[in-house]
Amino acid sequence: MAKDRRYKTVKALIESGQLKNFQDIYDILPKSVIGADLKINYYKSTKHYNNPGTFEVDEIIKLSRLIEVDDVVLYQLLSKARKGAIK
Repeated sequence: MAKDRRYKTVKALIESGQLKNFQDIYDILPKSVIGADLKINYYKSTKHYNNPGTFEVDEIIKLSRLIEVDDVVLYQLLSKARKGAIK
């Protein structure tokens, strides 16, 4: 199965600094697409959507490979999302 072309859009937005919030990824890529590509079920995909802090390290790495960005960049976006949720 070919990778969804919207991953390239997400990559371009991250690299240009326009995507500053992890949740913005879901505005471009539906949680169903991300869930299928990470091979996680609908329940877990919805859980990640509602609370990005529930992503596991291996899922962050897989998602960063799909987007083709460094996993540290994706982790930083997730970290910001968690800090915003804690406040």
